[in-house]
Amino acid sequence: MKNFLLTSCAVFALAGSAYAADVSGSVKLEATQNTSDDWVGKNTVALSFGANEPDVGAFGSVGLEMVDGGTVALDAWSLGTAVNGISVSLGDQGDLFPGAGLEVVGDDTLADPASSESIIVSIGNASFMAAVTDYKTDLTELENVQLGYSAEVSAIDIGVAIDYNMDTEEMAYGADVGAEIQGAGIGAVVTYAAEEFAYEASASYSGLTAFVNGDDEEMAQNVGGQVAAEFGGLNLFAETSYNLDAEEWTPAVGASFNF
Repeated sequence: MKNFLLTSCAVFALAGSAYAADVSGSVKLEATQNTSDDWVGKNTVALSFGANEPDVGAFGSVGLEMVDGGTVALDAWSLGTAVNGISVSLGDQGDLFPGAGLEVVGDDTLADPASSESIIVSIGNASFMAAVTDYKTDLTELENVQLGYSAEVSAIDIGVAIDYNMDTEEMAYGADVGAEIQGAGIGAVVTYAAEEFAYEASASYSGLTAFVNGDDEEMAQNVGGQVAAEFGGLNLFAETSYNLDAEEWTPAVGASFNF
């Protein structure tokens, strides 16, 4: 904790220099039930900041994270610029493939192509990503490449992505769709990889969320839900998932404070 506080002070000091930075953080505690039916806790402290210079388009961001009082780790970072509607960035910045899931449960069946540090080029609604195997040893050795496109059509958010693994020479495909109708949100994510189709569909309303997921062998593998609320400035959640094959529950509860 001492190291995290010292690092936080340094980050805030840097945020006050050069360019104005957006600084945010969170403290989160969650508890899950393990296979021995014991409830185990996990504490995560996160701090992130980013800045951009509108006159030249340059931007950068850093995310720090400490789990259960361990070592402060660089969780994410990016460095880039945007000129004439074209954005180029380098860093550990996620990928273009769609995902799903709640705070702890869900996202059991979907394909999730691995990616590390990458270069992302975005033009309008289209993006291209090239992830390197290890940028510290060879920036030219690619792990995988992705193409992504997102748009809003008649108040429906639609996204598609394609992944190509340079080692296995295999393709993965993903798509997501979401909409809000009279305060209720509905959405679905589908993927196709290794000759297997998978999906997760969800619906939410007023802090309540329900989901179901599966694949082409068994369309309903897991069902679950979440109750989320704010109490006295704390964000609280309780959720669970039920595996229809194993007939097992996976409950989880948690609380977080964002600043």
